[in-house]
Amino acid sequence: MLMSRWSGSVSWVVEPCGSWLQPRQKTRTAVRLLPLKLRFENLKPFLHKDSTFSKHGVNYLRSSLTLMRVIAGKYRSRRLKTPGSYAVRPTSDRLRETLFNILGPSVEDSLFVDLYAGTGAIGIEAISRGARDVFFIDRDPASISLVRQNLESLKISAGVEVITAEAERGLDKLAARHLIADFIFLDPPYNDDGCTHVLEYLDASHLVAPQGIVIAEHSSKLELPERLVRLERTRLLEQGDAALSFYRRAAAA
Repeated sequence: MLMSRWSGSVSWVVEPCGSWLQPRQKTRTAVRLLPLKLRFENLKPFLHKDSTFSKHGVNYLRSSLTLMRVIAGKYRSRRLKTPGSYAVRPTSDRLRETLFNILGPSVEDSLFVDLYAGTGAIGIEAISRGARDVFFIDRDPASISLVRQNLESLKISAGVEVITAEAERGLDKLAARHLIADFIFLDPPYNDDGCTHVLEYLDASHLVAPQGIVIAEHSSKLELPERLVRLERTRLLEQGDAALSFYRRAAAA
């Protein structure tokens, strides 16, 4: 593992060098310091294969290389491909696990919509846990390609549909087919006001089943409405800078 350290005005990289260990120091890791100005190519053997350097020489693991796996169910522990830039912000494994622990066995035999699908990790988790039909909707061709790659890598073809469209346009397509969703998960960019717009759309539509749940992932700093006309928030869960808002049809609606 490489680590960096600042010493005065000089930046150094710490390079593992186990072969230099003294026999009596086997319990400790010996290191040598290399000036950061050394050619990065010389350091490649010691870097994660998916590392990259910023223009300032800082070593990062690109978000595309964040390890993501299916958490439970039929495809448990299977690896998922992740995006090649910070333009897509996948739901963290921890938050995804929390979400599906809350939904529990009700996911089985459900119709699940993964809106702003990104990597498709949420919808694929639903498939792994027994969802009957899953719809992936995203406007970004790169995200749609990523969803398809992940489905193909898991050899999933039945009970799934991938739709390239803006969120509301994609929902229009489902509504035109008179589909009723048990779960609709939406995760727009945190700097986007898509949550409110989609919630208002769903509030006025007949896409949500009587006992259905709409789950919105959003920044914990974003205040979403407690109640719309027919939908009301029944639960708010915060985890770090992310939050999940759960909406159901109000009893009087």
